[in-house]
Amino acid sequence: MTQPLRLDLNWIPLSGPDTDVICLLRYRLGDGLVLGVPESCDETVPWSEVRSAVVDLKSGEVRVEFTPAALKKRHWLRDQKVCSGTWLDRAEMKRPPEEP
Repeated sequence: MTQPLRLDLNWIPLSGPDTDVICLLRYRLGDGLVLGVPESCDETVPWSEVRSAVVDLKSGEVRVEFTPAALKKRHWLRDQKVCSGTWLDRAEMKRPPEEP
């Protein structure tokens, strides 16, 4: 059976404009975004601390903007209000997959 086509956004490295990788996008929950903190663990950032989270399907850019409350509470963000990264497809598709 063919697996359904999915956007795989797991493990995207996110950096601030002035920094190296700050965190890794893991996945989305009803409660917020789960981010992997390098040399630490996964941490759920509640939606109340996320101003916006955008995936640009054309460029592949993933961009997360945090609230001031998130910057105060989560020191590992290193005062970076916006973190972004690029997701890479595992394979480039030329046409849609065949339906079973």
